[in-house]
Amino acid sequence: MGQVKGKPTRENMLSKLEDIPGEHFLHITERWNDNNQIEISEYKKILKNSVFVPCPSGWGGAIGLKDCFRLYETLEAGSIPIIEKDDYKYFDSFFPGHPLIQVSSSWDEIEDVINERLKDKDKLEAYNEKLIKWWSDYKSNLKLKIKSSLFDTQLNIKKNKNFIDVKNKLKLKRDEFIKLKNEWENFKDYNFLKYISNQLPKSKIPKNKFDIYNPNRKIAIVSLYTKEISDYAIYSEKSIKEYCEKQGYTFYIYRESLNHQAFPNWSKAQALLNHIDNHEYIIWIDSDTLIFNPEKTFESIIQKAPKKFILATKDIGNNSMLNSGILLFKSHQYTKNLIKRWRDFQGDKSSLYASGGDQEIFCQILKKSDAAGFNRKIFEMNEFNTDPRLVDNDTFILHFMAYPYELKKIFMGYWNQLES
Repeated sequence: MGQVKGKPTRENMLSKLEDIPGEHFLHITERWNDNNQIEISEYKKILKNSVFVPCPSGWGGAIGLKDCFRLYETLEAGSIPIIEKDDYKYFDSFFPGHPLIQVSSSWDEIEDVINERLKDKDKLEAYNEKLIKWWSDYKSNLKLKIKSSLFDTQLNIKKNKNFIDVKNKLKLKRDEFIKLKNEWENFKDYNFLKYISNQLPKSKIPKNKFDIYNPNRKIAIVSLYTKEISDYAIYSEKSIKEYCEKQGYTFYIYRESLNHQAFPNWSKAQALLNHIDNHEYIIWIDSDTLIFNPEKTFESIIQKAPKKFILATKDIGNNSMLNSGILLFKSHQYTKNLIKRWRDFQGDKSSLYASGGDQEIFCQILKKSDAAGFNRKIFEMNEFNTDPRLVDNDTFILHFMAYPYELKKIFMGYWNQLES
């Protein structure tokens, strides 16, 4: 449905398509906005009822670009477009990893391409479903990227106005937390913490069970929490999200367990596997953490051990080989195999510390796979995973590991209110 005259690749296309048996539709117009053109409603109907829609290049074909609005109309209709290859790899650049069917500008292989796919109805339907899902995901990610770009612009404007004030308040709160370093242990048993906690207003939790911010970056952070701990986890989410916006990292946040047959902490492995292939490094961060110093970067950590596949810190009191609250994984088949073994552990997962806890199970897997520790680097805690009792001016991430619910809610909430 369109013009053919003066467009050699379209003439080639039609001559090749003539030899393909089966029902088809052809309507040629002489010019753009021709009086003879098909009504929009009919055009949509024909696209929707078609299995394949050849999408030859548009006006950009004269300069080597193969794009045409017909491709997007076909995808919106849920049909299968067939596009032209080009020397500039236009589609590969705009749609990395796309599943679109491509043929040469001569369209010589079009008959074989269509006949081969028509042989197996199940495979054809499976491909069509894959295509529809890819297009839907692409649009969703594009929408998020646009929102992120607009948000970044708005955020930069706001930062320019309030940068000095916010920076001073951040330093003030860091100093306050450091002054308390010798008191954190004493806070654990005070009943007044429960009283104060109950007086605080409920935080508004996003309705989405999952969100992505800043997609398609080299480094990604993953975190997860459930409604049971959302009173303080929402502050961790906000802290990490703002940090990712500042440093240009992707952030994946889950707000429900991924395995409803197990305690939420056992969902770490699956959450990491969901996204590890899309990034050079993926980082797990527990939901009882705060980015204490947002100027620090994970690139600076990675540079200290660039050949290692797993980066972690020591556990408090060295009770375990490492602390699993913050873990860095290089995207590699080796790490994916380890994480899969962690996910597929068959023991008791009914509580936080069942089977010794997910941390201990991961440590056991690491010891068996790499007894000498050649593939991992275990840093001191204050490198990027600091207990409040060890906080200082060099702290990167503060981790309220094993602290009472009420303490986390009060202090993480206070930290979050930088504008107050």
